[in-house]
Amino acid sequence: MDADLDFRPLAVSLRSGPLTAGKLLLPLSLAASVIAACNGDAPIIVTGETSGSTSGSTSEGPTTTAATTTGPGSTSTSSSGGESTGTTSSGGSETSSGDPSTSTGEDFCPEGTLLCVAGDAASCDGRGGYVVVDECAEVCVDGACLLCFPNDNFCDDDGNHAWCAPDGMSAKVIEACDPVQGMVCANGECTGECSSAIGGEGCDFYPTVTANIVSPKFSFAVAIANKGDVEATLQIDRGGETLLSGTVAPMSVELVKLPWVDELKGDVDGVSARVLGGAYRLRTDRRVAVYQYSSLENTIGEASSRSSDATQLYPRSRWSTSYRVASSNTWRSANAIYHPGFYAVTAAEDQTVVELHPSATGGVVRAGGGVGFDGTGTITLDRGDVLQVLSGGSGPNPVAADLTGTLVSADKAVQVIGGHMCAAIPDNVAGCDHLEAVMPAVTDLLNTSYVTAPLDHLGESLRPQRVRIIAVSDNTQLSYDPPIDGVPETIAVAGDYIEIEATKADFAVYGSPVLIAQYLLGQGFVGGAGDPSMTIVSGGDAFEGYDFLVHAPADFESSFVNIITYTDQTVLVDGVVVDGFSPVGESGLSVARVALSNEGSGDHYIEASSAAINVYGYGQYTSYRFGSPYGVEIIPW
Repeated sequence: MDADLDFRPLAVSLRSGPLTAGKLLLPLSLAASVIAACNGDAPIIVTGETSGSTSGSTSEGPTTTAATTTGPGSTSTSSSGGESTGTTSSGGSETSSGDPSTSTGEDFCPEGTLLCVAGDAASCDGRGGYVVVDECAEVCVDGACLLCFPNDNFCDDDGNHAWCAPDGMSAKVIEACDPVQGMVCANGECTGECSSAIGGEGCDFYPTVTANIVSPKFSFAVAIANKGDVEATLQIDRGGETLLSGTVAPMSVELVKLPWVDELKGDVDGVSARVLGGAYRLRTDRRVAVYQYSSLENTIGEASSRSSDATQLYPRSRWSTSYRVASSNTWRSANAIYHPGFYAVTAAEDQTVVELHPSATGGVVRAGGGVGFDGTGTITLDRGDVLQVLSGGSGPNPVAADLTGTLVSADKAVQVIGGHMCAAIPDNVAGCDHLEAVMPAVTDLLNTSYVTAPLDHLGESLRPQRVRIIAVSDNTQLSYDPPIDGVPETIAVAGDYIEIEATKADFAVYGSPVLIAQYLLGQGFVGGAGDPSMTIVSGGDAFEGYDFLVHAPADFESSFVNIITYTDQTVLVDGVVVDGFSPVGESGLSVARVALSNEGSGDHYIEASSAAINVYGYGQYTSYRFGSPYGVEIIPW
């Protein structure tokens, strides 16, 4: 448990009955009288004097009498000349001769010894008696009244999972057992399906609008995919206000359009900002997958969005405290308007402290919201707040300012989305397009092997892509399968990156853990449809036993899914077995690209025993793309 936790008193009721908390040092024959005596008002004194007569004792010398009790079931014992004789009290309890020490006072605890009696704090008088010194409102431990049992996990009065401080005098809520997510507290922990996440599926998400020049007539939207066999309840809030309640049927996808958050959507002249309550909160009572689209539509009437992308959101239970950013450099349009890259940090707990550590290219930003012109800053966020940092820079293309490689750290778990308001890739090619992708935490980047796969291009040829390999630690060592001429194999400093400008090759990357981003090149570079989009290379548990229920907006001109899986595995898309897998070097993995039908709802079901996917679609001067969640297990190679 973190030693820096902020403990605050909680109202708890943990009293568990007589003689269960602490060390009871009195003889068992005294327990009944002490418990009975403790039922009155404090202080209560139980002495070593006998309150009833004894029998069976003959003595010519001094007689020592141990503490006695009277009443039903009580026993008195006396000794004479070193002998002890048991007598039966009025309650009929019978004792037998025991060790003579039981009659000499040797079992009496020393005077001043603290202990717990009937849940209250007591002190021994050294003669078999006890004084109740404090009536404990909650629990007694080792003769002291405490709020809770030290280092104990318990359910507090509000039904949340709490943890008791080592001194037992304060406690901290570890997890709120959210009834909206169908969770209850039992045996000191939150229980229910939503108490854990599987891959990218969970019950608590924070959809977040990011910088995008798209017309507001197009929709910011989320798709909630429930591949389970039970209906899921749904609630979406923002700023403490419930905006929507509903359900998601089994094996279906529910599309929800949400209002743009203007302060985050921004404009080309915007600055970095902290937006209070800027994020939505989406909760369900069953595990679901959630995708966000910015924007959802390709066209509305005669108008084309021309600035779209998408990403799969990670449930809050998979958030962490340290991230490297993937973005793209500030882009200068032909009319000298600068379009920034960004990263957006969303908090789920009050008083979350975020620290920014710019990379070698990330030290030029548009200051604001507590962020300096050099890209540094320490900013405090509350639940639902969003800090969006925009890259700065000036001059002709390529503008050097690029947030890629920046380290974002926080004292509580946060979500980080990297991207661009409207990026041109390459810089000298029209037009620009929105980029966004949820970043995996540094602690998730455990893989040492990755596969990148370029996109299908309307079934005609593969689309060239830019690949950035970002180091998350110093002295990163890499190799490629098949080998790639002229590409460096070492990155000396964490946050720096290798860039492969335009490749159509499927290839594997081996070596140190890295963050790999893939970017679609612009329509002006290759012709046809589709402008830049961005995704993070999936890995790890995305290759475990996994099926995917996804939504590909049907009004895009065409949509596809790339499937990466172990060679000879069987994969089905909408019930049809996938053919045409191509091996990736000697990696043991293969790639297939499958066109998705635009007929029907746009929902598609991908069945795979082990796979990672990339879903993408093309429109005129726009595209969208999202990948399966980044995993935490190492792929065996």
